[in-house]
Amino acid sequence: MFALLSLIAVGSATSVAFGQDLGAFSYPGTQTAGAHWEPQFGSGPVRVEALDDGSTCLVLEAEFTAEKERACWDWVAPLNLAGEGRVAFEVSGTGRALIGTAIVYFGTPNGWYARAWDVGAGEGWVRQDLSLGTFGTEGEPDGWDSVQRFRF
Repeated sequence: MFALLSLIAVGSATSVAFGQDLGAFSYPGTQTAGAHWEPQFGSGPVRVEALDDGSTCLVLEAEFTAEKERACWDWVAPLNLAGEGRVAFEVSGTGRALIGTAIVYFGTPNGWYARAWDVGAGEGWVRQDLSLGTFGTEGEPDGWDSVQRFRF
């Protein structure tokens, strides 16, 4: 299970202000979150949970029954990240040592920007701060100003 707290743009742009929450993980409840997230490859639906500090997080839960199984969820909304230098989010999860690698994608009509990292074992929240310049590509992405989908 992974719980994601927030996705923020870290940079400067006319479309997304520095440090602005992009809204992908901020929902008052599970029903609202489920209307914005599309589970892929048989992944379970998202849900919202309250944290001890009174904030909430988005929970992406998956059960892996075989090696190299994949779980992912798509948040569909247009994003213009052309003026951004980085994106950041906080992630926590149980069974992290079993997962190995996590990948985030930003999809455009003709391709994806992708960035992977080693999840590692451990407990607690970890901030992932990713430079957009370190993302690889799949297909022929249309540019950071043409993002239509975020995939975790």
